[in-house]
Amino acid sequence: PKEILDARRLRRLEDAVEVFSDLDDFLELEQFEDAKMLLRDPKVKYLRGNLREANKDFVCTEGESSQCMSFGDDEKLIGAIERFDGDLKKIIKNEAGAPTVEDLRNQATSLNSELQRITNIVRERTPKNVPEEFIGNAPAEGTKAKQTM
Repeated sequence: PKEILDARRLRRLEDAVEVFSDLDDFLELEQFEDAKMLLRDPKVKYLRGNLREANKDFVCTEGESSQCMSFGDDEKLIGAIERFDGDLKKIIKNEAGAPTVEDLRNQATSLNSELQRITNIVRERTPKNVPEEFIGNAPAEGTKAKQTM
């Protein structure tokens, strides 16, 4: 049912927020390779799809102004993440025109706040009555359970 799918999407977005919150630490320490690896974390894997679904489901309708997304919010954030990824690659390769560490940190802060804003909208609009066992656990926990069987 849709409620379960919505709850799972919310969980995945919350996981992505958690992963992205570590970006600034890596950037501050100039651990760019580690920051790049965060963008490839399995918890971020379905971020594009989840953002697109959220934008489709929770786009603002006429007269609605709060707890909704503007059309295209998903693509703007996806594009910003891709630009950030490209800038990370430039700084790792020490290319000309690479951004400064401060520029990267500002981008990361912006990505975090936009992802958090979208996640808050999804949280607000997602049914709260879905039992935890239907939502599922983080992949690592699920794998442990299978290994013990």
